[in-house]
Amino acid sequence: MPNLAVNIGYFRRWYGNFVVTQNRAVAASDFTFYGLPVADARLPVSGVVDGFFDVNANKFGQVDNYVTKASDFGEITQRWNGLDVNVNSRFRGVIVQGGVSTGRQSKDVCAVAAQIPTVLQTANTPIGGASASATSIAMSSCNSVQPFQTQVKLLGSYTIPRFDVLVSGTLQNIPGQELFATYTAPNSVVAPLLGRNLSSCATPAGACASTTTVNLLPPGEFYSPRINQLDLRFAKILKIKGTRTQIGLDLYNALNTNTVQTYNPAFSPAPGSWQVPTLILPARLARISAQFDF
Repeated sequence: MPNLAVNIGYFRRWYGNFVVTQNRAVAASDFTFYGLPVADARLPVSGVVDGFFDVNANKFGQVDNYVTKASDFGEITQRWNGLDVNVNSRFRGVIVQGGVSTGRQSKDVCAVAAQIPTVLQTANTPIGGASASATSIAMSSCNSVQPFQTQVKLLGSYTIPRFDVLVSGTLQNIPGQELFATYTAPNSVVAPLLGRNLSSCATPAGACASTTTVNLLPPGEFYSPRINQLDLRFAKILKIKGTRTQIGLDLYNALNTNTVQTYNPAFSPAPGSWQVPTLILPARLARISAQFDF
């Protein structure tokens, strides 16, 4: 059609040449695996999350790190598939632009994780002498396929004839934040599952204040509600002696939605601050402006 353009693009990205940090002082057989029971109505998962791990006490603190190719231990695959559909139309007095963008990522590190479990930790930090900030995901989540992340964005403008009033707006509908449930599990919870204390405990028996941090949710699977935002603009156009003036009223977040944008990811079995909002969509904002062109 005249004055109408449609662009469709398909994207496929695949990644390779991954590197891993191997702690040569520790073998896969030096880890004890356990399942963590989950029975909390607030969580989107329940049952037992299998595949968390702790290095054996006789290997704790032993570090001989070696950065090498992941292909020495198995294959890591990471793929992205996406589709964009964009429309640009310009008719008499009306402009409409926008479209839909969607895609999802898949990642499989299972083959390597079977030999180097620490690839399932944040930043591949080895367990022996690991930083307290290291967070593990379960071995059962070594192969993840996220749902499609779809964005819809539209903008349009229309000039009302005779009155010379410009009405325009933008609409965004975008995915929410990925949800995490990072649980700092105390030794008192983990020890019965391991059949021993955590390896970071100072003594093999007795009271121990050590903890381990795990993410109870599989990566890339659960998200908060989608975010919708509508911005509007109304402007009166004045044409005087070859000049053009716009006196406008802008409304940001015109519907005054209060969708949560970010949450506290730290989980606790007791009522606490998990998923307490840390940022919400800014409230409706009105602005009056003037633009003079000559």
